[in-house]
Amino acid sequence: VQQLTRDLQKKSGKSAMTHEQVLTALVGAMHRDLQLLGQGKYVTWYRPWTAHLLAVLVCLGIRISEARKLRWCEINFAERFVLIHQAKAKVYSGGQQKPEVRIVPLQHALVAWLEDLARLLDVVDPTTCEDLLFAASANDLDDERTEGLSQRAVVALRHAGVKPPGKRTHWGRATWISWATMDRKITDAEVQHFVGHQVYAGTTDKYVQFLLEMLRPEHRELFSIPTPDEVRKLAQSFEPVKRDWREDRAYAREGRS
Repeated sequence: VQQLTRDLQKKSGKSAMTHEQVLTALVGAMHRDLQLLGQGKYVTWYRPWTAHLLAVLVCLGIRISEARKLRWCEINFAERFVLIHQAKAKVYSGGQQKPEVRIVPLQHALVAWLEDLARLLDVVDPTTCEDLLFAASANDLDDERTEGLSQRAVVALRHAGVKPPGKRTHWGRATWISWATMDRKITDAEVQHFVGHQVYAGTTDKYVQFLLEMLRPEHRELFSIPTPDEVRKLAQSFEPVKRDWREDRAYAREGRS
């Protein structure tokens, strides 16, 4: 089965992960962050949210560039949806422009990760906070690299041994699409709307309202991932793949995600 999966990914150019691979990615990312926090030069300023970033990418099906723009106040915990600023809003299809924003269902499994992230960042009230979830700063470990968030994710996946080789792919987005498509709780057309592939003949506000009306309770239960506490526990005994740190840094600076 693993060989068939690799062959299909190679032929299709996609990088959707299995549930086991996603678990490995989360645990590996958490393990790497804990390792860095154990080093004195990082402990006072490093923000250990790499696993949280991976959880957001998988559970929302968004691009790295969209995750970079995501703010706390754009997450509606009460109604369970997230407002996303589309990375490819100016792509035309049939003479129509794709809306600049869309909504995606907030998976129930992601709530614990967002609550844990808010605690790490000392966010008291996410509903009114306009801060970015994953802000870069001059002190960020990955700030020197080509694409901050992207490279943190790349290195974490390589640390866990689940990075698709030699491809620039939106693995979290591909995983969401793959898992959702196989779930009978949601139609193919709804999947296409939630990932922003469909063009809606109307204003952005009307399109968002259209998505809200389409959103159903079961759309928030498409799949599950373990909680941050469960991942932290598994990370204590995690064995990362062996790799040369010089190769790791060179890979990161190439900008492949």
